[in-house]
Amino acid sequence: MLLLTLRRISSILLLLFATSASAGILDLRVKTDQIFDVQWNINNGRLNASGFNYIYSSVNYATQTNSASRWTAAQTADAGSNGRYIAFFNSTTNPGTYGMAVYNSDGSVYKIVNNTGTFRTLADGAIFYNGNGMWGTLITTEAGYTLGSSGSWATTTEYPTSADLAAYQAPAYSGGQSAPPPPPTPVYGPSGASAAQQSRIDAAIAAGTAGRGATVEANIMGDDNDIHITQAGSPSYLNLMILGNTNTFDATQDMDIGAHAYNETTIIGDTNDVDLYQNGTGNKMAFISVTGNSNTASVIQKDSGDHYVNLEITGDNHNASIWQWGSGDKSANVVLDGTQPWNFDLQQSGPSQQNYTLPHGMSDGSVVSGTCAAIGGCNLSVIQQ
Repeated sequence: MLLLTLRRISSILLLLFATSASAGILDLRVKTDQIFDVQWNINNGRLNASGFNYIYSSVNYATQTNSASRWTAAQTADAGSNGRYIAFFNSTTNPGTYGMAVYNSDGSVYKIVNNTGTFRTLADGAIFYNGNGMWGTLITTEAGYTLGSSGSWATTTEYPTSADLAAYQAPAYSGGQSAPPPPPTPVYGPSGASAAQQSRIDAAIAAGTAGRGATVEANIMGDDNDIHITQAGSPSYLNLMILGNTNTFDATQDMDIGAHAYNETTIIGDTNDVDLYQNGTGNKMAFISVTGNSNTASVIQKDSGDHYVNLEITGDNHNASIWQWGSGDKSANVVLDGTQPWNFDLQQSGPSQQNYTLPHGMSDGSVVSGTCAAIGGCNLSVIQQ
């Protein structure tokens, strides 16, 4: 049986930079994908925000008159183009407060957003700012987010004082480097095979029927079954249904050059353990659906060729792990559901594209960042390297 153990690593990508260490909050430079109008609350020491939208400004973007309006998509794109950034300044209309402006790459003011404003809270990864005393604005100091996102951050300072703001350390990211790309937008929802994927699966079945591959199709009913399957054909296709409890299933698909490995496994029951290992130089694809409680699923895809996992687990007390490494694109779509805690670990390593979607609108973090529906919390670890 294959056992996966992932080290919990918290890696935060920063999309901002600082010019000095002396000006505190005035050092902060953010991009348009780090600033939003949101629905928000502070509860149990956490700043929670959802419904990320284009910001409101008390100074009209187009006319630069005191006429409040929400930025349009075109204005937001303009504010983020040509190296522009958003930053705070000491208010001249209301000394002791902070205005906000869009700056050109040379540091000159391009557009005023608010002439005055105050800060509600500083958090680990976010700031909440009230422009002109009314326009609540979320600034994330993590990787960029997108419209419709949500997030949750541990607060560090409520109603920060001038001293707190002066002591604020803007996360450092050198302006001379290219900013890293934002992570994929977390998505909660099932995802089946695309038309192209289904075509390849059908081709694998046809090849196996013609004697040019390895095809296994089986339905297993009952409890306490121990199932081991090894395939080395070109291509290899496995379609397995398990109905029962306390079953152990592990499969190995060892591919040669140009081969393809497909695995479609459906399990209905409790306390089942699923381990899938796909390796070699061909493309690898796995669709795994588990319904029940206290189930464990581990998937390893390694070596060259494209890697794709679609994992859906419905029920309580899950443990899911996915490792994808080697050359070729890597993609993982994961859906975990239930009212009890679950644990999820994903590692993607190697060149080429790395993509993933995560359950419940959660984003990359060391514990929980986002919304976890399970009572007792969820544990999430994502490593891309």
